[in-house]
Amino acid sequence: TLLLLTSCQEKGAKKAIQEAPRLRYVEDIAPNEEIDNPNFNTCNGENVFQYFNFGDGLEYEGGKRAILEKFKNQYEVPKRSKFSGLIRVRFIINCNGNSGRFRHLSMDYNYKDVEAPENITGQLVSITKSLDKWKIKKYNDSPIDYYQYLSFKIESGIIVKILP
Repeated sequence: TLLLLTSCQEKGAKKAIQEAPRLRYVEDIAPNEEIDNPNFNTCNGENVFQYFNFGDGLEYEGGKRAILEKFKNQYEVPKRSKFSGLIRVRFIINCNGNSGRFRHLSMDYNYKDVEAPENITGQLVSITKSLDKWKIKKYNDSPIDYYQYLSFKIESGIIVKILP
């Protein structure tokens, strides 16, 4: 009986694995109808280049300075915020320079997952979504879709550093 039970459990596990969406790399961003803008589309299906495929650095009109200025002008430090840690916002830039599929994760300074307050993550994602001057990247002279990210070092609710 134990052998049969183990066999059924293994078949169930294999079925669950087969039904999960197949991602090429860890942290590929699969579309999610519940949270993604329905008007955002990639141009090359799920063939999205990872940011490590290029050595170009941040590809934004005005460079990092323009991004820093946007956050400086728009981010409001939450009153009495005690959150300190790292928050990464990851997203896709499509072949037209439009951004979508925003995801965020937060961790403490020991790189342990933590739940950052919505009044911080919501602002970071919202301001990141408003960045609209992403450069179009090409591979073999064809425009491509690519991943981009911004990482924020937060101390007591204050942005002290933005990477990359």
